[in-house]
Amino acid sequence: MLNTIEPPLCFNFVPSVWLNRLVLVIFALALFACLANSLPLLVKVSLAVLTVGYFVSLRQRLKKRQFTFRYTDTKSWAFSETEEFVSIEILPSSVVTNYAVFLHFKTLGEAASTQSAVLLVADSLTDEAYRTFIVKLLTTAVKHRQALQSIAKINPIITRNSVKR
Repeated sequence: MLNTIEPPLCFNFVPSVWLNRLVLVIFALALFACLANSLPLLVKVSLAVLTVGYFVSLRQRLKKRQFTFRYTDTKSWAFSETEEFVSIEILPSSVVTNYAVFLHFKTLGEAASTQSAVLLVADSLTDEAYRTFIVKLLTTAVKHRQALQSIAKINPIITRNSVKR
């Protein structure tokens, strides 16, 4: 069997319509709660203004939110919010569903690696690209876990053998 190198897979996530609608519904409920409580009128208006202000700022951030995940056989996963890609390790606490992926990852290669979490909604990609992303994510996570399990099984054997000598 020949070992062929696959071309890198790039997944460009664009702003999600579903996520924007969900945020709109949540903030509408919050605004209703601000106005329907029994607090004094000045407090109600202040809470409503703060809620609307935060909603506007969040909508602006969600409209601009675009990022790319790239997978290569040699470097594994990489993440980019700008033009520059950063190598990442997908953490086992990530959750994958048909509608969204709650992706937890750790950046690699920096002096201080940081952990991040990203919500990836299905309508941020085409249907085919989203399916491909999920499959590649799950298959690479399984390979990674198998490698870690293999290393965990080998380490006690190495330790036992070095103690006997």
